Amino acid sequence: MKIWKVGVFFAAVGVLFNFIIPPFQNPDEPQHFGAVLIQARGEGQREVVEQEIIRFMDEHHWWKLLGMGRPKDLPDKISDIRFIMDYGPSSDFRDRLNRIFLYHFIMGNVVRVLFRDDIVFAYYLCRLVSFLFIFGAVFLTAVSLRKIAGKYEELFSWGLLFMLFLPQFLVNIVSVNADCMAIFLSAVFFYAVVSLIKGEVNVIYFILIYASALAGFMTDRSTFLLLPLSLIVPFFLIQGEKYKNLIVYSITFFMAVLMLSTLFVILFPLQADSSIGLFTKSFAEIGEALPGLLAFDSQSTGFINLLCDSFLIKFGWASFGTGIAVYFIWRVLIFVTIIGVGVYFVKYILAKIKRKRREIENAFYLKISGFFLLAIIFQLLAVWTYYGSHGMGAQGRHFFPLILPIAYLFTLGLKTFGDLIRKGAGKKAVAVFVLVEFVFFNYCIWNYMVPVFHLIIKSPHAGV
Repeated sequence: MKIWKVGVFFAAVGVLFNFIIPPFQNPDEPQHFGAVLIQARGEGQREVVEQEIIRFMDEHHWWKLLGMGRPKDLPDKISDIRFIMDYGPSSDFRDRLNRIFLYHFIMGNVVRVLFRDDIVFAYYLCRLVSFLFIFGAVFLTAVSLRKIAGKYEELFSWGLLFMLFLPQFLVNIVSVNADCMAIFLSAVFFYAVVSLIKGEVNVIYFILIYASALAGFMTDRSTFLLLPLSLIVPFFLIQGEKYKNLIVYSITFFMAVLMLSTLFVILFPLQADSSIGLFTKSFAEIGEALPGLLAFDSQSTGFINLLCDSFLIKFGWASFGTGIAVYFIWRVLIFVTIIGVGVYFVKYILAKIKRKRREIENAFYLKISGFFLLAIIFQLLAVWTYYGSHGMGAQGRHFFPLILPIAYLFTLGLKTFGDLIRKGAGKKAVAVFVLVEFVFFNYCIWNYMVPVFHLIIKSPHAGV
């Protein structure tokens, strides 16, 4: 598959979604866009910014589409909209964002230069930047998959198509929030990791790993895991007896991470404080939260089901989705791929014991699969600790920064499971899945998104 064809498809979807999805129909958009405009215009314009955004939301039927009904008198502040604030008391809507600042700082300065005073142009400029972030992430993911696949072309094609036809992932194209930047930074991170594990040892890749991890730490909670992941990268670079190189790489990298992180905190203490406080608080709660995740009771299973469902499709502030039968099939597929991934690791261990040379030579794939699996486990634990252990649901979008690991392991697991049933069935199973996913992607657009966003406000019970 040619990468330029991916670009054409992606651009077409971006244009289509820009017309289909109205403004502020993705989670936390009013807060993120408000923070961007305040950064662009200055703190003194905060009240004016909030009032302009609320009027802009009203013009695009935000209240009706969320099923609340338009209020008789529009609120003066975003923080007065209890739904947006999760029904928690606060006088500043930015508290909802945990004061993690980098996305708003960058976008605010871009808007200041180009469309500071025109709220409509500023909003669509932010959408354009989101498109560019996701496009960059898709490109880097495609390059990473190409490096992983090598001569196995189907691994590249399957993983890429899985990502391109995933409905909820593509909704991010027009999402004005920090998710798009988090996805891009993660794509940079995993591109550098894949390159290093592939054997392309270059100082540039080490710089990209740390820079993307640090930037992710200042961008969104969903990319906090990049920093701890960066610390274990050197352990995946060992090759045969070259343990001395591993020790040198590890010591150098750890020292560089420590010094640069300390320097950043010293230079930007206020900006770093929010991220550090949130990270340390969540880290301290992991031990207490873990038993709840492993209990597999109604709370943890409900939490995981919501993650799976909203990773596939839950649009419009996670208010609209598909039928329960589709979600059930999707959950079964995820379970099947988990079994397949487990079988893959077991087969490699058995091959190692029996000294089957061909299997052992594929150690690169084992390292990649192991690193990707660790990343997903870390993220699941982090999301559960922050949300699930406190009785809150979490959306699948928190896993979109891991789209490369998930796409690769999903296709690998499905192929491995299929081959267990019948030799050669794995390829057919993945091919059928990708075809069905493409049909479902189109079905979601024309059967769900278009009617919800462009027909519902004309109904007698708009927004219900």
